[in-house]
Amino acid sequence: MNESLLTGEPVPVRKIPWDGSQPVERPGGENLPFVFSGTMVVQGQGIAEVHATGIRTEIGKIGRALQTIPRGSGNLFFFRYCEYSLV
Repeated sequence: MNESLLTGEPVPVRKIPWDGSQPVERPGGENLPFVFSGTMVVQGQGIAEVHATGIRTEIGKIGRALQTIPRGSGNLFFFRYCEYSLV
């Protein structure tokens, strides 16, 4: 499974089947039966059960957090609207 969209891991991780006895945890990491939305299967096949959608997913939480940042804050705003020249 390639979870790099959220974890930034450069290589795919191995997942194990869920036996029904493990508590549902946050996804991510090797040898766990849970995956993030946005995870890509790079080898094999599987079936997943959806536990959250939209803003309840990890990607949704990131999106919601980004909405709280005021527009124009940070260095990107500064550089975007300034003239600059290389010396």
